Amino acid sequence: MKIVILAVVVAVAVGGLLLISSVPSQDAVAGYNQKIHFVKTLESAPSPGLGHESHQLVFILPMSEGVMYEGIMSYTSNVPVQIAIFHEIDGDGAGQPTWTNGTHTYGWALISPDVKAGTHEFVGSAVAFHTGGDEFVASVALDGWTRAHMIDVMP
Repeated sequence: MKIVILAVVVAVAVGGLLLISSVPSQDAVAGYNQKIHFVKTLESAPSPGLGHESHQLVFILPMSEGVMYEGIMSYTSNVPVQIAIFHEIDGDGAGQPTWTNGTHTYGWALISPDVKAGTHEFVGSAVAFHTGGDEFVASVALDGWTRAHMIDVMP
């Protein structure tokens, strides 16, 4: 009888350890995950970025402090556009390309050549279409997630 009780206790302990080790760690991510998907047509406007006022821009996913977006999108436009990905940064960016609206500064990357259509994956604090000055209309189908920022990476 004592052997059976001991075997049950050991099995429960081992099962508990296996269960704990299989639960994903939440140490690296704070906050929430929210599914986003849509199809919409967007019209460009002058860029609100300081020094970029002559450019045309439309945000597909807007800037929102503490939020990251990731996903995939397909698009078509009446003129060639670039995809602009923005990343929240601290300070002046230490020499990387930056974009500022006067309140916040973002690192930014133009991840596609000037084309009228394409499909791209993305991860960033905001996603937009951009031209050097040509007004445009673009349609986009997007499937992705809104996530809280990574706050720390635990070893």
